[in-house]
Amino acid sequence: MGGLPLDNPLAFTFCITGTIISAMQYLSPLPTFYGVVYLEGWNIEGLTNPEPYIISLFSCMLRIYHALINSSECFMLLIINIFGCFFNIVYITIHLVYSPNKMYIGMLIMILDVVLFALIFLLTRLLWKDEECVNVLSWIYLICLSITAVICPSSTIYQVIKTRSIKGMQFYNSLLTTLGSASWLAYVKLINNKDIVAPSALSLVFGVIQMVVYMKFKYYDSEQNVSSLQSQTAAGEVEIEMVAAKFS
Repeated sequence: MGGLPLDNPLAFTFCITGTIISAMQYLSPLPTFYGVVYLEGWNIEGLTNPEPYIISLFSCMLRIYHALINSSECFMLLIINIFGCFFNIVYITIHLVYSPNKMYIGMLIMILDVVLFALIFLLTRLLWKDEECVNVLSWIYLICLSITAVICPSSTIYQVIKTRSIKGMQFYNSLLTTLGSASWLAYVKLINNKDIVAPSALSLVFGVIQMVVYMKFKYYDSEQNVSSLQSQTAAGEVEIEMVAAKFS
């Protein structure tokens, strides 16, 4: 397990910045969950879909495993992903307990976070040893994180475009994802760590796309609300005129 890159001040700065932003990203759903739990009486409709949290948990678990067997990884990556695991488990548990789709959520957790992770762990430990295990896991790590970096934001972007509503998108989470990805991308480039360059780059690109989509449909929602308000006002004026004409 590697330490902080104290010999490279710029890499150290991006490492700390990325860690802080990632922690803020894991904490960003808390207001939503707090509002649902304490203000809305466990109204699960106030929550977003559970899939991003389940996928994020898998990514955190894979990062922890990779960090534990790869001596070149910075220990800050281990700490932040343990932090992420804890909060993702909390969010998933709330969904699992109070969502009407318990079977679907349970199956997704079993397939991704239990079976797939266990399969990766067992195969890499049984079939390869030492340096070979690290190399094979690095490829698996690269492929899986690249896929998850695309799937999570893509599903959100698709939902927003399909419904033409930003209700299911959290702008600050997208902003933190973009800033965090930029920080980690700069960090891994500075220390020449190729394992997470592609996932960080993909996450950065899709984070920017998410924010662009959010801004586009935010104004669309505003225009729709204004149009609806104008229609209601016009209808009210017509009704008043009709009532006035009736009594005149």
